[in-house]
Amino acid sequence: MFRVKTEIQIKKHHTKERLVEAEIIQPLKRNIMDLSILTQRVLRTSIQNASKRGTTGRLASAITVETIVNNTTEFSVGVGNINILNSVAPYWYVVNYGKRFDTGVPYIPPAFRGSFGGNAPDPSLAGAGTERAMKDGLFSIKPKKPIRPLRYIETGLNWYFTNVSLYLNKK
Repeated sequence: MFRVKTEIQIKKHHTKERLVEAEIIQPLKRNIMDLSILTQRVLRTSIQNASKRGTTGRLASAITVETIVNNTTEFSVGVGNINILNSVAPYWYVVNYGKRFDTGVPYIPPAFRGSFGGNAPDPSLAGAGTERAMKDGLFSIKPKKPIRPLRYIETGLNWYFTNVSLYLNKK
């Protein structure tokens, strides 16, 4: 989903490199990693709280934090590996943006046979009910409204960059 990259180049006297590494770079790396883990929690919570009908938990659990590069001159952390999201929760794009990835058209789920708690769909509650649709074959259901975008990626990015700025301004 997004990748946070911090590059640090040391061109000082050799004996000062260890001091810079210990006092500046390592704490910065730890804080970037901590903020990335907290961002993962913000994303997961955002997804869970935004759902009116509950979630399966697959999308939230698919949001990972990974160290991509970690050496003396570069540190890079990723929050949300697209390959993992595509395999565990391939609908992540639709949930975030409310659109199809391939066409950019608002996504309206296809018709199916199912029920809401064993009951027929109530047109007056379209999009406003609190029960998940079950694909149990009882009734014909044809959604008419596009998926409402949750924009959890933007929530996570805004939270992350706000907190990185707060951290850097303290230093």
